[in-house]
Order: sequence, then C-alpha cells, then structure tokens
Amino acid sequence: MNSEILFTWLDVQFVLEELRARAELPAWLMRYTVYPDEAIFEVIPGTTQTDVDAFLGGTFGARSMGNSRIALESSPSHQRSITVNIEETAEERRLTTGSFSPSFRRVIALPDSGGKIPLPPGLAPDGPELVAFYSFKGGVGRTTHLLAYLKAASEQRTQRRALVIDADIEAPGITTLMRNEKSVPEATFSFIDLLSIVQSDQSDGSEEALELAAYMTAKQVFTVTSRDASIEHCFIPAFRSEDQAMRLDIRPEHISSRPGKSWFLANFLSELGKRLHVDIVLIDLRAGFSELASPFLFDSRIRRIIVTTPSSQSLQGTSTILRQLAKV
Repeated sequence: MNSEILFTWLDVQFVLEELRARAELPAWLMRYTVYPDEAIFEVIPGTTQTDVDAFLGGTFGARSMGNSRIALESSPSHQRSITVNIEETAEERRLTTGSFSPSFRRVIALPDSGGKIPLPPGLAPDGPELVAFYSFKGGVGRTTHLLAYLKAASEQRTQRRALVIDADIEAPGITTLMRNEKSVPEATFSFIDLLSIVQSDQSDGSEEALELAAYMTAKQVFTVTSRDASIEHCFIPAFRSEDQAMRLDIRPEHISSRPGKSWFLANFLSELGKRLHVDIVLIDLRAGFSELASPFLFDSRIRRIIVTTPSSQSLQGTSTILRQLAKV
C-alpha cells in the first residue's frame, strides 16, 4: 500500500496492518482501531503526543499534518483528514502483533517473505484427506474438476468414500446439481447450518456441534455407480433454501477470526470426516478474492487444487493468488 495515496479510513487502516504484519509498530502502541473519521491508539502510560506525531510522520510522510492528524485525498475546496486520538491502557498484552487469521486482508498485508506466521497444528494422522477446489474466475470448470475427482475416487480398486461440501454459498453449483437429481434426498443440513452451530458452540472442541453435524450429514447420501461397483458418499449443500442463503449471518471468516480459532474449520472438517468414516473431504470454494474461501485456501494442511483457463483474466488472477499462497 502506498501511504502517499489515502482516499479513506480503510487505506489508513491497511497501512497500519502492513506495519503490524512486519512487526514494525512502535512498542508503545498496544492496539489500534480505525473509524471513518478517527483512529484510536491505545498506548502504554507515558506515551506523549510527540511520540505519536513522530510515528505518524515516519509512516505517512507529508500526509502527517501535526496534532495527530492524517490528511486524506481532498478536493481543492475541502480538506479531508483523520484525527488520531490517544487512550492510555494498563493492559500489557499487545493485540497488534503475534496473531494471524487465514484471510485475504491479513495475507495481503504480509511481506513477500511471509513474515512470522504461527503454523497451524497438525491434523489427526488417521483423519481423511482434505482437498479444496478453487479458481480465481468462475466458469472455468472448478466444480467439474471436483466431480471428476470424485468419480475417479469412486472407481479406484480401493474405493475412497467422500464427504462433499459445497462452500460456494454465493454460486452453489453442486447444491443446484444435487437438488435437481431426483435420486438424491432433500438435504436438511447445510454448510450455513454447520457454520452457525460451530459459531455458537462453546463446548470443549465444539463436541456438541460435531455430534450434531455428523448425525445430520450421515443421512445426506448419494451414490456414484461405475461399471464395476457403487459407493455411497455424504453431502453438505451450501444452503437448505434460497431464503437461508439470502440471510447469511455467519461466514467462514467469522470463525477463523476468533481468538484461538484461526485454523479451526479444517480441524472441525477433519474430525467430522472421521466420524462419517470417509476417506476424503472435497470442498468446492467460492471463486475470486472472496473471504468465503480464504480460511480453506490459506490453510496449508488442505490440499488445494487450483483450476484456470488460458484466458488472460483467469491466468493473471491465478498468478496473483499463487503469489499470496507463497507467503503462507
């Protein structure tokens, strides 16, 4: 982010997030919050206005106006700015560094070297393989690749039973396909339901949510028949109804941004797969720079299959995604 171009408070916030990712925030700054018209710096006792202005000058250069103000892009007749207000805090725990969530907004702020990112804990060795299908651009065959992968797994000499999850809530191809398939029973448990029960579960390891998710998903099966055999797979659609999709309150990034829960969704799906006795969990992700996909896309324990076409838009977007993935 170029701090010489600041149109809104979001640009100011991103400059601070870049410093946070590089561990370059001053020692006196415990945490910061940026709003449309002001920023609040929570600082250790004894921090002075001079300290703050020196930091703003070094960070924002000519944009620093003195008196803890940051100039924004303005018209000739009206000067726009953000004022930084200081609040002393007695807390010793800094929230501005040392935490990380697998999201586009966090990853993009990292330096190309990746910085200091806490690694996720290993998944259970006896759990299923997690495989996520992603594409920068829609309509390039991502869902088709997932279905081809599923068919191949069903036709192997040692068949692999799968849990298929449609996590593309905004354009759910697999959900639509299943709803139009008369041999597949109507689903009563969705990915949105899964996110909701995980979000609200305060039990140790979300045991209650796991039990409910396994119980409901075990009833949602479909059969893939090949020339030599048939095998049953489990399925979680994106939503139960269009009404549920259009009142989406809980998203994947809401769970991964909770303290101590950065990598929780992969852990949950791994354990869910174990309880359903599946060998693989196949996840169809949202295309583009979508935070709906980020908790799975940026989790290195998940095998990511990225689909593209030779079109310039698809290739350029895929290249951008690969550069971000290299950081984590």
